[in-house]
Amino acid sequence: MAGLAARLTALLETLLLGVDKSDLRPDYRALISGSHVIYYRVEDEFIYILTILHHNQDHEAFLLEAAED
Repeated sequence: MAGLAARLTALLETLLLGVDKSDLRPDYRALISGSHVIYYRVEDEFIYILTILHHNQDHEAFLLEAAED
């Protein structure tokens, strides 16, 4: 988990560190941390962590399901 914490700290320093994932959801970004992917969005100076998924999970299905809620 130390790697995940380090990536989250790096994200605080560089808000747009992750890759644009607007193809999945508007304004979403993804940041890889070992075997996990952190999905987040930036609004003004705030970072909203939307979910953290293991690379084996079906990311597209999870994010589409979240959009329906």
